[in-house]
Amino acid sequence: MEPLRIYTERDDVLLREVTPDEKPLLGELAERNRAYLERAKEYGWSALRGARMAKKVAFTVRSSRFRHEMGVWVCGQLSGVVEFRGLPEDGYAQIGYFLDEKMNGKGYMTCALRATASHTFTECGCVCITANVRAENTKSRKVLERVGFSATSEYYSFVNYALPVEDWRP
Repeated sequence: MEPLRIYTERDDVLLREVTPDEKPLLGELAERNRAYLERAKEYGWSALRGARMAKKVAFTVRSSRFRHEMGVWVCGQLSGVVEFRGLPEDGYAQIGYFLDEKMNGKGYMTCALRATASHTFTECGCVCITANVRAENTKSRKVLERVGFSATSEYYSFVNYALPVEDWRP
């Protein structure tokens, strides 16, 4: 089975599932960004956990209609990860993402999240995409807002965002 590919509006950015042979690249990506990830403390997995999991090849890349873990490939190099998953019963999906620190500020993640939103709405039939971001992570919040997400609530140190399909502007 071919890995899922999601094409973006930019020629230099592609979302593609990481194949089993490429799993060690996830560990290398996490290791290169260890300090950055520990500072951000925003992701569902810490740099250490991500590196351990990838090194043990326990980070299983799964794909189903409502769970995708995609590599963000910039100019052919694995530079980040976007995960989106949802519950078919209610039509909601949640996304999480991370980009190599040296790639920040170049529009890569904004491009990747736009393509992810488009795929999630058109191919997965979702009606709303949500994300949770640490309140102090202003860069990540701005990425979501550029894609069209709106802040919906705050919970402890997190801001919850949502993008309903009716607000989506491809």
